[in-house]
Amino acid sequence: MSGLINLISQNLAKLFVLPILCLILIGASLVLFYFYKNKRIVKYIPSLVIGLIGLAIGIYSLGIFTTDKGLNTAWVAVFLGSSAFCGILTSFIIDLIISIKRNYKDLEKGRK
Repeated sequence: MSGLINLISQNLAKLFVLPILCLILIGASLVLFYFYKNKRIVKYIPSLVIGLIGLAIGIYSLGIFTTDKGLNTAWVAVFLGSSAFCGILTSFIIDLIISIKRNYKDLEKGRK
């Protein structure tokens, strides 16, 4: 248990990268949604690009995993992949909220 705590304390600076990257991707998705409201796929683009970069780095890190840089590149790939997943989920939630609002308006029109 103390080994895990020591590992976390040594890599604490690296751990702060993930929430910052997630917030950047969420912000990019919201900005793209604000400017391109009628195009649904545009808000997914930043997360998909980061996810593809993370996937490429992950595949590369599998080949060099036993070298000095292998574990660090795998770490970067996990960070990029998880933040891309967070951005994709945010974009999906935005789509879900918009569709619920649209369906609710259609139901209200039908009642009148």
